[in-house]
Amino acid sequence: MSSHPAALIAISKACGSFSFPHDRFDFMQACASEVMAGSLTTYVKTAKLCGSLFQPDMNDSVTGVGSLVSGVDTNFFVNHEEPLDALAWLQDQGLWQLGHLPDGVEFLLIFETPRRRSRSLSGHRAERGAETS
Repeated sequence: MSSHPAALIAISKACGSFSFPHDRFDFMQACASEVMAGSLTTYVKTAKLCGSLFQPDMNDSVTGVGSLVSGVDTNFFVNHEEPLDALAWLQDQGLWQLGHLPDGVEFLLIFETPRRRSRSLSGHRAERGAETS
């Protein structure tokens, strides 16, 4: 959740499997309500999902969210000059799928990450023991 598109792209790259603009949003659509409700941060937990992914029957004039695809209404009204500049560049390059950023709204991106296998404790000890022998 962020008003800055570059932050969302960075986290998607850091976590691995999600790739702008090539991935679909099925997982996000299915899990967003539950993920938001499970947050320990009050403003995240109470933020209202918005955008065409969550409100397909609402037209732009009713919602006031323009062509937003996935966002949350946080009612945080901050200066979006820098995020909007980055957003315009990404849209010009065809690298942004989440739409426009209305006032008081942040973009929402939720995606699956690959499960990482944990190293067994015994395997880790064996490796350490081999190094010190």
